[in-house]
Amino acid sequence: WLSAEEIAMAKESCHAEWWTLFAMLIHTGMRVGEAQGLRWSDIDLQARVIAIRDHAGRRLKTKSSNRDVPISEDLASLIIIHAQRVPSRPIDPVFTGARANRRAARATWLRVLQRAGVPHATVHDLRHTFAVHALQAGIPLSRVQKWLGHSTATMTLRYASHVPQDYFRQDAELLSRSIAGLPNQAQLRLISDSAANSQRFA
Repeated sequence: WLSAEEIAMAKESCHAEWWTLFAMLIHTGMRVGEAQGLRWSDIDLQARVIAIRDHAGRRLKTKSSNRDVPISEDLASLIIIHAQRVPSRPIDPVFTGARANRRAARATWLRVLQRAGVPHATVHDLRHTFAVHALQAGIPLSRVQKWLGHSTATMTLRYASHVPQDYFRQDAELLSRSIAGLPNQAQLRLISDSAANSQRFA
């Protein structure tokens, strides 16, 4: 998996048209074949969601692979720019040409890492990258499982083993705050957002 610093280095070394594909894998945990099989009708930018479904020309790995994944604001910005560069009717594929070819994507990704000076990592490792960062961010395992399209939590737990041990200290602090009845940072953000919305609509 890639750290935030390594992701930034890879982005700097990657052509913008290719980065949309790689960023989608990092931000959603999709398999590369799932991303390359997307049509524009699968992407709802207004609702900020991507529908991953079986359809003609694309067979998903398992039944649980049929799922919806949310789109972050950073990824939405990339998708909007990408839509201006390529045909983007509902029936059109999101990725065309070499970007729709799995072998080309793998080769391009390795060249990006070489230019960036980032240690070897496969395109599939971007799925691992998503999972590790999601778990570090505190997203519950059950939601990460659904996001990845895993049929069991046991499959998702494999990715948890990659989470750095340093985060255990942070987890211990979060636990202590909970035991002491103190809010954690996520709760503080919710309180802050709630107060801001109250003021805005007052």
